[in-house]
Amino acid sequence: MATVAQVFEDRKMSMGRVFERAFATITHNPLVTLGLAFLFGGAPSLLSTYLTNMVRADVTRKSVEATGSFSRFGYEMIGVTLFSWALGILIAALTQAVLTRATTAESDGRKAGFGECIAAAFRVVFPLAALMILLVLAVMLGLVLLIVPGVILYVMWSVASPALVEEHSGVFGSFRRSQELTKGARWKVFGLLLVVLVTAWILEAAAGFAAIALVGLDGMRTIATGQLPIAYTIVMLVISTLTNVFWGTVQASTYVELRQWKEGGSTEQLAEVFG
Repeated sequence: MATVAQVFEDRKMSMGRVFERAFATITHNPLVTLGLAFLFGGAPSLLSTYLTNMVRADVTRKSVEATGSFSRFGYEMIGVTLFSWALGILIAALTQAVLTRATTAESDGRKAGFGECIAAAFRVVFPLAALMILLVLAVMLGLVLLIVPGVILYVMWSVASPALVEEHSGVFGSFRRSQELTKGARWKVFGLLLVVLVTAWILEAAAGFAAIALVGLDGMRTIATGQLPIAYTIVMLVISTLTNVFWGTVQASTYVELRQWKEGGSTEQLAEVFG
């Protein structure tokens, strides 16, 4: 046991290992990871966008017809926006949960199946959604306060979601757990998040250019009314799925890397040591 502790004591948190583990999770188990990202991320996100655009267009049309302005139906628009925001958080929570289990299984040297990942997600979906709502609100407040506090909070709590999925430590316990795991490595975590964010922006920009090239500017204008051309739908599904699988596995891989850096091997390896 002392030998194992010494090995991990000398080990440093590695950004390279985080990305290597994330890509290994995807390439070793592509059907499950990409399938989960599509079912829980890509498809629901596109459906949410479609429904939200339809409702907004309908509310806008009715308000113009009734009053010639948007003020009368402003509360309906606010309701649609809040519902869209809450649905987005629920989608993100489920996506993160299923991909966390797939990633931690990869770190244990095995492949997680659809059933295992989905069961892990639904066991914590409501506390995870509550955690993500609190995280978003705290970060937004921090961003209002000169931006830097919001960035610090997000970095500090960046692995709270995977910790909740794998350790069932409760909402506030998961925030504390993330704070402990990221301590001493927050600049590296910030660098990881920056790379992921820039990659997501690049993918979204590429999707936007591809959509314009496929459907034209007139086709893009119809999207605001809730109409989604087939070409646009396919592009958005592909990009959304890739973005979700990349973001979810990197975040979960960061949690695994920090846990191994602070405490040693994976859950199964530690069980063997102490067994």
